[in-house]
Amino acid sequence: MLTTHLMMEFVLLEIPFESVPPLIIIAVLFIFGFLMGTLAQILTQRVMIDVIPNKIRNSVYSLQPTLVMIVAIPLMLISGDMISRLGFPPVFVILAGLAVIGVLLIREAFKHPIPSASDIKDSVQDEEEIQLIGEPLQEES
Repeated sequence: MLTTHLMMEFVLLEIPFESVPPLIIIAVLFIFGFLMGTLAQILTQRVMIDVIPNKIRNSVYSLQPTLVMIVAIPLMLISGDMISRLGFPPVFVILAGLAVIGVLLIREAFKHPIPSASDIKDSVQDEEEIQLIGEPLQEES
């Protein structure tokens, strides 16, 4: 008798049937969005390799996450406050609009022609010459 009262039923996840289709749609959208984001990131990295000279590529790669965090942290704070004031749907629409604006800016940037390697070498050499010319002359004592 004692053992029948101690038996417990373990349920991992109990979901009402009405919630299953939205959950499937959300899962498919997130997976599709992740795949598209990964593909876009691969293509963007390829363009950056072609455009950014080897000499400064590491600096640019380290600057990217810094700029992302400078923008993302205040955006999270502001959007969190806006969710408590306006509710989730309007804030979600605003953030989706910002994402679309970002995509349009990237699309506009990719419309420009990719410079050839000789153009990049010439511009780096010009910058080095300007730095050499711009250095102050040391006075002899």
